[in-house]
Amino acid sequence: MGGRYKQVKWIVSEKGAGNAIKTGIKKASKDVITWVFADGEMDYRFIDRGLKLMKSYDLINGSRFKKSGKFGVERSLDKKSISNALRRTLSHACRIYTLIMIKLPISEIGILKMFRKNWAQKNLKIESTGWGLQSDILAQAAIDNLKVKDLPIHIELKRPTSESRLNVFQETKSLLKSITNAGIRIRIAKIKKYIKI
Repeated sequence: MGGRYKQVKWIVSEKGAGNAIKTGIKKASKDVITWVFADGEMDYRFIDRGLKLMKSYDLINGSRFKKSGKFGVERSLDKKSISNALRRTLSHACRIYTLIMIKLPISEIGILKMFRKNWAQKNLKIESTGWGLQSDILAQAAIDNLKVKDLPIHIELKRPTSESRLNVFQETKSLLKSITNAGIRIRIAKIKKYIKI
């Protein structure tokens, strides 16, 4: 794809989504940064909608939770629906925990983000090598008082079931840890500002 489109760069990074996105941020040359996933399940209208919103906001958070409170992933009625129900329940728990720990106007931690390159290259500290990078991004946005907008997105599953290759318990544990760390970072930064350290 990089050879076919001049504006697309092919970048290889270490294993993990966090490492891939960190590498992309370092190598970015345009004003706005976002990403897409190779599985083609995401609603690519996020990019056009997000770019329009970037005129008024500093960070766009792509959220699978819609204003109605419904989850933006199609429900599966296959034999693995118990596992899917567990995944949804844990996702809702992470959503609530995110709202408590990272006090931003968002409905969930989100799977897609859009933000300015200059802010990211100067301020953003991504510590996670995996999906915890979402918490790292939101924590820095809260610390820097960015104007954040939630943008509902829809996921259209291309797999025969809504099963993910990720281990739901390991990923939930990792995500809760990263949300906790993000919440602690935000609170420490606020204390430092308050006492002017």
